[in-house]
Amino acid sequence: MKVTGIHKQRIEVEITERQLAYLLFPLIFKKIGGPVDDAGCDWLTKDGNTYISNSEWHISSDPDVATLVDAVNIISLGEPLHLDE
Repeated sequence: MKVTGIHKQRIEVEITERQLAYLLFPLIFKKIGGPVDDAGCDWLTKDGNTYISNSEWHISSDPDVATLVDAVNIISLGEPLHLDE
């Protein structure tokens, strides 16, 4: 995937979908107040809430965070991961 950015000059970089997904995490961390050690578990969403692994590990009630997490999962896994309960 080629990404073009224009600020004072035009810049093109090659980036994989996985790298793009990874680059969205700083936005998520900024919205939730800092990085989270997710122990390698999946990030899940349900009704605008964000969880890690299951409903016991609630991370955020911000629907914007849930949207970003869904975007990361779609880019990296091909589909959003929703909490099923």
